[in-house]
Amino acid sequence: MSAGREKRIKISPTVAGALILTASGLISRVIGFFYRIFLSNTIGAEGMGLYSLIMPVFTICFSLCGGAYQTTISAFIAARRRDVSRHHICITGIGLSLGSALLLSGALYAFNEPIAVNILIEPRCASLIRLLALTLPFSALHACINGYYYGLKNSGIPATSQLVEQSGRVACVYVLWYKRILAGSGISAADAVWGMLAGEALAVVFLLLSLLFHTRKNVAPTPALKGSASYKHITRPILAMSVPLMLNRLLLSLLSGIEAVWIPLRLQTFGLSNADALSIYGVLNGMSMPFILFPSALTNSLAVVLLPDVAESRACGKEDRICVTATRNIHICLTFGILFTGIFFCFGEEMGSMIFDQEIAGIYIKNLALLCPFLYLSTTLGSILNGLGRTGITFVQNCVSTLIRLGFVYILIPVFGMKAYLWGILVSQLALTAMNLISLKKEAPFAFSFWRSVLFPSILFCVSFLIGKQFELFFRDMLGLSPLISLAGCCIIIMALFLVGIWRLPSPAERTISASPAAPPL
Repeated sequence: MSAGREKRIKISPTVAGALILTASGLISRVIGFFYRIFLSNTIGAEGMGLYSLIMPVFTICFSLCGGAYQTTISAFIAARRRDVSRHHICITGIGLSLGSALLLSGALYAFNEPIAVNILIEPRCASLIRLLALTLPFSALHACINGYYYGLKNSGIPATSQLVEQSGRVACVYVLWYKRILAGSGISAADAVWGMLAGEALAVVFLLLSLLFHTRKNVAPTPALKGSASYKHITRPILAMSVPLMLNRLLLSLLSGIEAVWIPLRLQTFGLSNADALSIYGVLNGMSMPFILFPSALTNSLAVVLLPDVAESRACGKEDRICVTATRNIHICLTFGILFTGIFFCFGEEMGSMIFDQEIAGIYIKNLALLCPFLYLSTTLGSILNGLGRTGITFVQNCVSTLIRLGFVYILIPVFGMKAYLWGILVSQLALTAMNLISLKKEAPFAFSFWRSVLFPSILFCVSFLIGKQFELFFRDMLGLSPLISLAGCCIIIMALFLVGIWRLPSPAERTISASPAAPPL
C-alpha cells in the first residue's frame, strides 16, 4: 500500500469538539430563534422586558454556584494529577456547587419581594424570581457535569444536553400557551420562566444518566488516595481556583445587573413611560441582541473547548501550539464577524420588520452590526487568556468594559435615549478587544495578516452581496416567492459564496505552520 494511502486525516479533539458544539449550538439557536419570535408575539415587548430584567439576578447567583465550578472542573480534568481520579474531581465539584446553589435558591425564594421592589424597582418581578430560585440548582448541576465532559474533550454529551434543554423549554411554554388559549387567556413572562425551569430539569436528568453510565464504565481505583480522603484532598485546590473565578464573575454580574436596572430608569429620565421603557429594553434584549448573538454559536464553542486545550498545552510546555491556536482563532473570529456585520448592516432593518413586526428591532440590528467582529473575537481571546491562567487580567479588562457601558447608560441615555446605549456597547467592546489582544500578544506572539483577516474578507463580502442581491430579486420578482423567503435565500447564497472564498485562502496560522517545520501538528 502506498504511503499516501496510509495517511489518515486526523482532526484534533479541539476542532472536533468545536464542530460538535457549533452544530448543536446552531440547532439550538434556530429553535431559540423561533422561540423568541413566539414569545415576542405572545407575551409582548413589555413581557420580554420583565423577563430580561430578572436575568441579571439569575446571572449573579449562577456566578456564585455554577460558572466558576464548570471552568474549574474542566481545567482539573484536563490537567489531572495521577493521585486524584476524575471521579473524585467531578463529585467534589458537584457537591460544592450544588450546596451553594441550594443556599442561594432558598435566599432568592425567601427575599423575592424585597429584591423585586428595592433592587429591580419592578414589583411584578417577584413571582418570576420565585420561579427563578427553583431553576438555580438544576443550572448548577448542568454546568458542573458539562465541565466534566469538556475536560475529557468529549463535547457530544454537553452538546446533546443543550438540545435537550432548549427543546424542553420550548415544549413546556408551548403546552402552557395551548392550555391558556383553551381557557381563553394568554401566557405571561412567568410562563417563560417555567419553560426555563423545565428545560434545565430535563437536561440534568439526561446528564445524570450519562454520567452514571460513563463512571460505571471508566472509573478506575486511585492508587494514592481512596474514599473520603481523596475528596478532602481535592476540595482545597478546587476552591483555590474556583473562588477567584467566582468573585470575578460575581463582580461582573453585579455590574451587568446594575446596567439592566439602570437602562429602563434612565430611559424614563429621557422622557419615556415605565411601560415604554420596558418595551424598548425588551425589544433590544429580547429581539435584536439574540440576532447579533445568533452566529456566535461557533465562537462560543471555540471558547469552551479552547480553555482546557490551552491549559493542557501550557502545562506540557507547548508554547508554539498556543501561538498557532491563537493565530487561527483570531482569523476565524474576524472573518466570521465581517461576514455577519455585512449581513446585519445590509438586511437588519428588513429582518426586524419581517420577523418581529417591529421596525425599531430592525434599526437596532443594523446599528449593532459593527459589534460582530469584536464581540466574537473578545469571547475567544478571553477564553485563551483564562486557559493561560490570566484570569485576573481578563477580570480587570471585563470590568473596564462594563464600566464604560455603565457610563454611557447613566450619563448619556437621559440625553440621547437608547442610541447612547448602542454607542456604549460598541465602544466598550472595542476597548475590551484591544485590551485582550495586547495581553495575548505578550503571552503568545500570534501572527496577524490584515489582508487575509480583514481586507480580503471585506472585499469578498461585497462581491458575495452583489451576487446574492440579484438572486433575491430573482426569487421575489421572477419566482413570486415571499419577501421573507427571498431574503433568507439571498443570505444563504451570500454566506455560501463567502465561505467558499475564505476556504480557498490559507489562514495566517496555516502559513505559519507551513513556514515552520518545527511547529507542532494541530
